[in-house]
Amino acid sequence: MKGFGSLYSRLALVMLGMFGVAALLLAMVFYHAMDMTQNETSQKLHFGVADYVVGHSGAIKDGKFDQANIKKAFENLMLLGPATELYVLDTQGRVQAYDAPEEKIIHRQVNTKPIERFLNTSKNSLELPILGDDPRSDRQKVFSAAPIKNTAGTVTGYLYIILEGEEYEAISNNLRHNQTLQVSFLGMGLGLAFLLLAALVLFYAMTRPLKKLSREIQAFEASRFTELPASSRDMPQDSSNEIVLLHHSFRRMGEKIMEQLDNLKKHDQIRREFLAYVSHDLRTPLAGIRAYLETLSLKGDGLPAAKQQEFISKAIVNSDRLTKMIADLFDLARLDNSQVGDNPLTLAMETLPIADLLSDLYAAVSPVAENKGVKLVMDCPDMSLTVHADIAQLGRVLQNLTENALRYTPAGGQVAISAKPAGDARNLAEIAVRDTGPGISEADLPWIFQPYYRCGRTSAQHREGAGLGLTISQRILALHGAELTVRNVDGGGAVFTFRLPMDG
Repeated sequence: MKGFGSLYSRLALVMLGMFGVAALLLAMVFYHAMDMTQNETSQKLHFGVADYVVGHSGAIKDGKFDQANIKKAFENLMLLGPATELYVLDTQGRVQAYDAPEEKIIHRQVNTKPIERFLNTSKNSLELPILGDDPRSDRQKVFSAAPIKNTAGTVTGYLYIILEGEEYEAISNNLRHNQTLQVSFLGMGLGLAFLLLAALVLFYAMTRPLKKLSREIQAFEASRFTELPASSRDMPQDSSNEIVLLHHSFRRMGEKIMEQLDNLKKHDQIRREFLAYVSHDLRTPLAGIRAYLETLSLKGDGLPAAKQQEFISKAIVNSDRLTKMIADLFDLARLDNSQVGDNPLTLAMETLPIADLLSDLYAAVSPVAENKGVKLVMDCPDMSLTVHADIAQLGRVLQNLTENALRYTPAGGQVAISAKPAGDARNLAEIAVRDTGPGISEADLPWIFQPYYRCGRTSAQHREGAGLGLTISQRILALHGAELTVRNVDGGGAVFTFRLPMDG
């Protein structure tokens, strides 16, 4: 039964069943229509025969039955139509006379309502055929009827003629199996078979792309979602076909899944590197502090005072470095949970002049720039330019970005911090930090803000710091509703840019 599990097999079985039912219903309708046509034809053809017998056969004299003439009329009518059966009924429908063996009469009374309907109907009426009781069987049959009246014109009974009697029924049953009917049913069967074949071909054409899509999904799953089948690229690009659109949706979904899996692998790699860098960077200053302290403990009395002071100073420097790294890690953890300072989810927002902030920044980092031989430029043409931000956190962002730019800018280069109104947006100030270093490779740009990510331009000489400055800066600006972006610039170097509102 496994072969019948496919969509096409199930549709074919359902369609086969439906066509079987349709063939049965058509046969029943055909037989019924044939019977109705025969009945209507026979009744209209012999519509007035009963009336003729009553009026011209002499079977009725002065409203009384003449048995001899009735028998003669029966014999004459049987010669003309062997299938007919004649009955004389009273007004209650009771059978008074007939020409048949006694044992063949099953019913001695006939319902007169169909007779009354017949007598009130014309030959061309749409009510025909009208069926009545057959005294010789339990079936309803077409008939002809006429009232029998006395000299006063009172109805004393009915002449009731069954037009399709026992002999007609026997011949009709035999004819149902004749060659004409067989050919008719053969034609109807061939027509249904053709329709069934056309439906199966149509279903095959419809389900074939679905089957192909199913195989591609299974192949994609078998590859552990790492490779899309090459056949999925063969579908036409511009199409209104729903199955083709479904195919394209699957391909886009597959590409997105592969991209997300690549990102997860990249993030996992970064996480591993992050842990390795953290453990290394925490262990290095800690080992230095321990070494200096152990030296002082073991040889302190034998060392000159200047040397002792040097060891103490170096231990303090390593301690400060360790303290800053731990503080950065805690800050990153709080920022990842949208927490800054002592008030979770809260910034001390105020409107502040950006020129004053740049002046403080210059005073803090200019000694580092001078020591490296890098030119530091503050560009703020509008001294009245203000931004709405947390002054302490914004100052931290600018210092992180500037120190990062100085770290990667060689001697003789330049780091420029600019602040100006954004040209394409109202009420926003654009702040940028640009360096003339080696720039950032395109492969590294999407990952530059990941914690401890080391891009291609990182070398041993650039390993100062914990590698968390850019990550912390991005998180702080995100809390301000701003986005920190980075791009390479012509002529070398990179520029970090963000925008802040100029008022609340």
